[in-house]
Amino acid sequence: MSITIHDSQTELGATSAERLERAIDQAAHLLPSQGPIGVFIHHNTLHAFQHLPFEEAVVEASKKFGAEPFLTEARYRSEVKRGRIRIEDIEAVIDAEADAAVWPRTLSRRQLRRALIWPGLRSFSADNIEWLIEEESVLERLRTDLSPETLEAIRGGSDEDEAQLAHNLFSACYRRLPKRADPPPALPDRPGVGLRWLTGVDLDLVIHPLLIRLSAAYLDQGQSYWPMPRSEEGFYPTVRDLLGQDGLYRLSPEEQHLVGLGAEFREQRALGLNALETIVRILSKFGLPESEWAGLVEAELRALPGWAGLFHQLELDPGLAPHTPWRCSLADFIAVRLTLTWVAFGNVWTRSGHKGEAASAWRQPQREGARSSAGHLARVVSLFDAAQLLGLSPGQINSLSETEFARLTNEIDLFNDVERRRVLHLAYERRHEVDLLAPLKTWRETIDPSQTRIGAAPRAQIFFCIDEREESFRRAIEELEPEVETFGAAGFFGVAVNYRGLDDPHGVALCPVVVKPQHAVIERPIIDDEALQQKRQQRRRLWASLLQTGFIGSRTLLRGWIGTIGFGLLSLFPLVGRTLAPRRMGQLYRWLEDRFLPVPSTELTIMRAEEDGQELTDQLLLGFSVSERAERVAAVLRPVGLTQDFSRLVIILGHGSTCINNPHESAYHCGACGGRRGGPNARLFAAMANNPLVRAHLREIGIYISDATWFVGGDHDTASDNIIFFDEGDIPSTHIDDLRFVRRALDAARAANALERSRRFESAWAIRSPASALLHVQERAEHLAEPRPECGHATNAVAIVGRRSLTRGLFLDRRTFLISYDPTTDDVPGQEGRSLAALLGAAGPVCAGINLEYYFSYVDNERYGSGTKLPHNVTGLLGVMNGQSSDLRTGLPWQMVEIHEPVRLLLIVESTPEKLLRAAFQSPVVRELIENRWIRLATIDPDSGAFHVYRQGVFEPFTTSLESLATTASSPDWFLGKPDHLPVARIVGQPAHRNSAFVGK
Repeated sequence: MSITIHDSQTELGATSAERLERAIDQAAHLLPSQGPIGVFIHHNTLHAFQHLPFEEAVVEASKKFGAEPFLTEARYRSEVKRGRIRIEDIEAVIDAEADAAVWPRTLSRRQLRRALIWPGLRSFSADNIEWLIEEESVLERLRTDLSPETLEAIRGGSDEDEAQLAHNLFSACYRRLPKRADPPPALPDRPGVGLRWLTGVDLDLVIHPLLIRLSAAYLDQGQSYWPMPRSEEGFYPTVRDLLGQDGLYRLSPEEQHLVGLGAEFREQRALGLNALETIVRILSKFGLPESEWAGLVEAELRALPGWAGLFHQLELDPGLAPHTPWRCSLADFIAVRLTLTWVAFGNVWTRSGHKGEAASAWRQPQREGARSSAGHLARVVSLFDAAQLLGLSPGQINSLSETEFARLTNEIDLFNDVERRRVLHLAYERRHEVDLLAPLKTWRETIDPSQTRIGAAPRAQIFFCIDEREESFRRAIEELEPEVETFGAAGFFGVAVNYRGLDDPHGVALCPVVVKPQHAVIERPIIDDEALQQKRQQRRRLWASLLQTGFIGSRTLLRGWIGTIGFGLLSLFPLVGRTLAPRRMGQLYRWLEDRFLPVPSTELTIMRAEEDGQELTDQLLLGFSVSERAERVAAVLRPVGLTQDFSRLVIILGHGSTCINNPHESAYHCGACGGRRGGPNARLFAAMANNPLVRAHLREIGIYISDATWFVGGDHDTASDNIIFFDEGDIPSTHIDDLRFVRRALDAARAANALERSRRFESAWAIRSPASALLHVQERAEHLAEPRPECGHATNAVAIVGRRSLTRGLFLDRRTFLISYDPTTDDVPGQEGRSLAALLGAAGPVCAGINLEYYFSYVDNERYGSGTKLPHNVTGLLGVMNGQSSDLRTGLPWQMVEIHEPVRLLLIVESTPEKLLRAAFQSPVVRELIENRWIRLATIDPDSGAFHVYRQGVFEPFTTSLESLATTASSPDWFLGKPDHLPVARIVGQPAHRNSAFVGK
């Protein structure tokens, strides 16, 4: 084999390095933005295309990634049949778009699309057309779904039978439609793909097993027995030194195409090349000019996007690593990959019997595209099918001029499968808008929105996260205890902080990903419990040492054999317990933990004097000054309209999710807390609001918290529906009765919430008792074999920013993010819309990210999601692979999205269109989401109640309302026994604790 090699380092000038780095940065933008699975943060899967309009972006991405842009056409048609999409929705979408004449005075684009979209063109392609012609006889008869009027139009006055008429129509289409050459096959843009074309060997199958093992070993966070040696130097230097040691790494029989890999790495080391220089060297070996570097780098990264994306995320933010922040670089990853590729390519090239320079293969001309009779026949049959739906007779087809015929066929080609699905999807979303906005408008016409409060002195006030899973919880507690007032705020409660808990090795950011914390808070034991904390740490170290000894011993010959027998038998009991009695087993584990690892009383380092400039190593301020604390409390209380008339007890509930069998557990945590639990933020906020100095500062800015008011932080577990409170020992004795009342109310509400959740579970939808439902969800969270501990965000579809009076008393089916906002408090001269801008800037990207990740993971679960959980295998504590070796799976598994309805988030804001856009456009991210239609938008005028919907860049009045709103005596009366999505209903019964559906045993 003769291969031209360009080794001269002088060829690598500064310009080449800069261009290569730009190519890598550009390609990296297409990679998944998913970090380690322990800090799973929802985001727009197609963030790289967010600068494009949504419909254009999903089509472009489908071409780039080979994915589906929308649901299948068959799926949309099934939705039409069951009434989820109506014909008037389809017609409204078609009518809203630009019209054009297909041929003069006869047929318009709107008429053509209306005719073709329902009942729809059949699916023909070059691959299936011959089989369809033979098996289904599509040419021997006309469509059976034609109306008598259409059939008569096709007949055109002739008395031919249907078979002859079909034959004549097909013949006319065949004669008129010119043949055209199929597009030639594109040159490969990646060596692996090219080698497949040249020799039939799939290079990915050669290099991926080793590259995956190397990546997993390098990034491992504690799962492997030995860490990769010298990993602190970087991925490329580590791999080069490891595999470059002569005789250290022996190739398996499956890796014989990698013979010479060690020699190549040794040569690179001898030349003293870094990662970028190595990449340039190999690209030069392939004979690729700089103009083609960007395409090849992109294709190489897209070959293993999961692993490449993780390297990129850890390069951008090493702190995402759960334990050890390794030095990561995409350039290192590409250098290793291209080295493997080059060696494998050279071996395959030689063993395949090819002669001459391997690099010259990439410059071979493309083969001329051949005319495909099957492809032409498929176009003819599609035209034949369209002509029937349009009611065109053979005579009309023959009489069209060349210009008219070309215009007709062009319009039919433009209205292809993807375009029809786009129209159907917009109709699908339009029906969702109508079904949600019409009841809201009807409800708004019956209420006085100025009555935002339930009374001057509510028994209790509870702040929940805006999470749509809390909608049912808020509704349940308001039904059970009408004297309780609830609010919704982003779950970090305005406290963007780097938080280190009692047992945490390092701090983590508890805030939306678009916010960077500037303050740090540490949880410490109180002075009286320092000895208890020392004992706890000693026992934790002892337990960790025993686990480590067992882990190491299991990988030795003798101790592994003994351990397998001894500990294997012992492990049988917790295994059986976690499967047959999971709730009881969980209680036993918690009891043992409380006995042997008691938790000391703790305090938070939140106080910092105004003049104190103490900083941590990460340049974060330790704690908050009085003014900073007051600002954060005000930033939550003022937008919701809570500036006075506080109840005696105000509960701040963060949330998270705890379950045994779910690698994606952090995806169920609080998105506003960066994919982590929101309990610490709730505790911090309550501590700030209870401080007398903070309250004095708040009074100066118009927020009056009575001395009789006490704030309590808590945490709601959305998997088990358990609730805990923090710092209960600090609650004044005068508030104990208030606390008992809140506990009773929350206990009843979480049981009611569990009942509503259970209707979505196939194994529990028939449960009728709240108490039984609560036991069921607690058991699911502890069950070792439960693939669906909770449904998570699978029902999300709407976000409402406004006063609770707009939605209190309505059944919203756990589909709505509820963001409390009082527009009457946001008209301060010179600062109009300031609160709304802050709310949208923080909550908008979070809600949109959740919604879009669920959309794409549902629409194409294999490419945008991570497929089914069944073959998933956790690797390196970083993510999941299919089996023992695959790309890291990104996105959501099917078990998390299977009940989802893929519609873009409908953001409804209580504001005027002008004020909304002015506030929203202060955030570049929110502006991009709105202008490019990644979210849908509607407004409700705070004064007049007028509704507007944002379509095609302008606000249109929404005037549809219902004659009467559906009513129900209670939420259970509406949802029991119904697992599907339900419409909005008004709850008109007495307080639910008097309703048998709520108190069933």
